[in-house]
Amino acid sequence: MAFKDINPHVRFANLLVCPIGFCEGPRKIYDHQFLYVHSGHGLIKIGDNEYEASAGDLFFYSPGLIHTMTADNTNPFVLTGIHFDFTKNHTDKLYPIGPFDLASFRTDNITENIQFLDFGGFKDKVSFQDSSRMRSLIMSIVKEYEDQRRYNQTCLDGYFLAFLGIVARYTIAEDKNSRNDNHLVNEIIEYIQIHYDQDITNKQLADIFHFNPNYLNHIMVIHTGVSLHQYLINTRIRRSLDMLLYTDMSISQVSAAVGFSDIHYFSRLFKQRIGYPPSVVKEYIKPTQ
Repeated sequence: MAFKDINPHVRFANLLVCPIGFCEGPRKIYDHQFLYVHSGHGLIKIGDNEYEASAGDLFFYSPGLIHTMTADNTNPFVLTGIHFDFTKNHTDKLYPIGPFDLASFRTDNITENIQFLDFGGFKDKVSFQDSSRMRSLIMSIVKEYEDQRRYNQTCLDGYFLAFLGIVARYTIAEDKNSRNDNHLVNEIIEYIQIHYDQDITNKQLADIFHFNPNYLNHIMVIHTGVSLHQYLINTRIRRSLDMLLYTDMSISQVSAAVGFSDIHYFSRLFKQRIGYPPSVVKEYIKPTQ
């Protein structure tokens, strides 16, 4: 499936304060699970790989994969476990299916086996350097699950979809050995967002940020999915759409205001990305005051 087609179903989420001597497994589960470490230490074994676990670490295991969780004897961890499917094909299964022991495991009870067409998959372990954002999102998921208010499943799955996007983005950056480039990419994005109306080239950005233009283009593709030039074009088109919809500026004025010197080139790019030429947006789609 394509990553954009994920329509998740969160089946269970908790906050578990593990006692000294806590050990769960070896076991298998029938759906997918993320395991987040809020505090403390321990060991997580997934398949043949054993990992040290501490605050900010996130673990993932898929259906049918043997795993074990062992808390530290002096500083046991506090965990959140999230059981889920990437689809809504088994929303009738309201709780994680058990038993989980290896002897009782039945392969035909697995809810789904998913492979992504445009994403290499989630890693066994990802460590979040700044865990505050991730922890806040996870606690929102846990609270929605525990409170069981009206429409909670919609909110729960929505929070979790955002969670998946953040983890996938982080995973891709880590796979490309580019986590240290994240700050640089943020600075480039901020610069383009402010100066999109100016004549910006890859060479100029390279001079500003003191890196080779090919390198800057490379890390932009990794972190945004598009080249430097395409990111600039997309930013200009988004800004031009707002101007056409919410100001009285003419098309030529808008074109110049977002950095295009050729109105015909602007109109062609606008139609390619928005689906309508600027004239149609200006005359027929613009909201009435």
